[in-house]
Amino acid sequence: MHLLKYFKKLSLQPENADTLRGLILDLAIRGRLTEDWRVANPDVEPATELLKRIQAEKAQLIKEKKIRKEKPLPEIKEEEYIYEIPQVWVYERLGNIGDWGAGATPKRSEPAFYGGEINWFKSGELNNGLIDYESKEKITDLAVEKSSVRLNRPGDILIAMYGATIGKTAKLGVPGTTNQAVCACTCFKEVDNDFLHLLLKALKPIFTDQGEGGAQPNISRVKIRNQVFGLPPLPEQKAIVQIVDRLMDEVAALEAQARQRQQLREQYVQSALRQLTTGDSRTAWRELLPQFSRFFTSRESVEALKASILQLAVQGKLTTRWRAAHPEVEPAAVLLEKIKAEKARLIKEKKIRKEKPLPAISEEEVPFELPEGWVWCRLGEAMFKITDGTHHSPPNSKNGEFKYITAKNIKSEGIDFTNLTYVSKEVHEEIYARCNPELGDILYIKDGATTGIGCINNIREEFSMLSSVALIKTGLSYNKYVLYSMVSPYYYNYIRGDMSGVAITRVTLTKLKNTISPLPPLPEQQAIVAIVDQLMDFCDALLGQIERRELQSADFLRAAVREVAEEG
Repeated sequence: MHLLKYFKKLSLQPENADTLRGLILDLAIRGRLTEDWRVANPDVEPATELLKRIQAEKAQLIKEKKIRKEKPLPEIKEEEYIYEIPQVWVYERLGNIGDWGAGATPKRSEPAFYGGEINWFKSGELNNGLIDYESKEKITDLAVEKSSVRLNRPGDILIAMYGATIGKTAKLGVPGTTNQAVCACTCFKEVDNDFLHLLLKALKPIFTDQGEGGAQPNISRVKIRNQVFGLPPLPEQKAIVQIVDRLMDEVAALEAQARQRQQLREQYVQSALRQLTTGDSRTAWRELLPQFSRFFTSRESVEALKASILQLAVQGKLTTRWRAAHPEVEPAAVLLEKIKAEKARLIKEKKIRKEKPLPAISEEEVPFELPEGWVWCRLGEAMFKITDGTHHSPPNSKNGEFKYITAKNIKSEGIDFTNLTYVSKEVHEEIYARCNPELGDILYIKDGATTGIGCINNIREEFSMLSSVALIKTGLSYNKYVLYSMVSPYYYNYIRGDMSGVAITRVTLTKLKNTISPLPPLPEQQAIVAIVDQLMDFCDALLGQIERRELQSADFLRAAVREVAEEG
């Protein structure tokens, strides 16, 4: 098989490697990887003869009391055939090809059971490969004698049965016991234990599905023993193991090459993005733009690009040419004086509340140099109002007169109306007196894990808010520029530094108001937004390409693996 050569041409992505491994296992247990082997070995006896010897061996072991006699497993019905198998194979249940036994936990109240020399493996210690190491915890000979733990030997195959580890497997390279979350199988002589190991890996999706539905997902020894599969002749079992091992080695080589390519791309992207935000952004853009589709191939890289775009925006590096073309624009210092004058008028008319003056900005606080015409200010200076919703969660329900907005409803793309609740008119009037959101105001999450996400209010009607959401009335500043600056890396890192709260992280209104913000002239704010919008559309197009590629990858890999397998 020329899998390595084939997939080199297709540039396997690291995230597709596990999918490819799963497809190889799936083809293996269906007999698709050994079609040429069967042609070359026509005289191999069918698995029905092998099954007879297995049954004889099992009867002898029961007679010698080496294994216990169990209730016969039910006959296999045609509807249990989960896939087609070659003619020389036979359908069988897992319980009939080996001796299966679950582990146990010796009494914790008996100190003499623990601290011995016998390995005692838990499900989390299974590694889907060879266990050639000692267990984290050990038990004594007395524990084996006095409890129902099963002493397994090297070569036995383990499978996890509980929780998130359902279907995880391992082959024992050392003697050992397990806890009750792990089932072990000692194969009969006519069954290759490495074949059973890859078979269990291939059947993992089935076991996972069987384990769903309860508070604690799990399968059982009974379910494992009853599972139907296709049993090949012993020589073909060994051939399957050899072919799969070789293919898995090739996949590992492909994955290593893909990760190396990905690492080189990421290094280039990180270097270019650093240059965009710290150096000659014009040169970096020229170098980076032709490489967008080639280098931005993951969601993470595109999200990093979006963050860098916002960082460039608040540093004034997206509008260098715009400023050169508009030298007569009124500087931001004049805009800031107009804002102060307008706020004084609104205070006099009692439309907004007078607040304590904010401290002057010291040179030590300034994080980076601004373009000519820009000015540093505190957010509370430039905004007409910064407040939040009610600090006491009011009665709310699925029915009511006024929408009730909390942090869960604030998304980057806007207000999410799913899972919305409502408050009564009386409750709303009490809340609205404090926080009166209007069309165009900024809504910004300031409490919890999603702190730093914001959007522009696009609801014309009145609604109520919880204190987890801050309300910013931008006044004479362009609201979308203010929003972009508040979700930029600079602002995000600043606002989350020294966040208060223990159980829930929280940004105070005082910190919001004191945040040092870069203020451009109003026309440049509008120019920045136009450029950022255009670049974000481009990023969304890149994300669309990535999503389409992800949707196609599974079918593509399946077809490719089958083609390689058929080529032999």
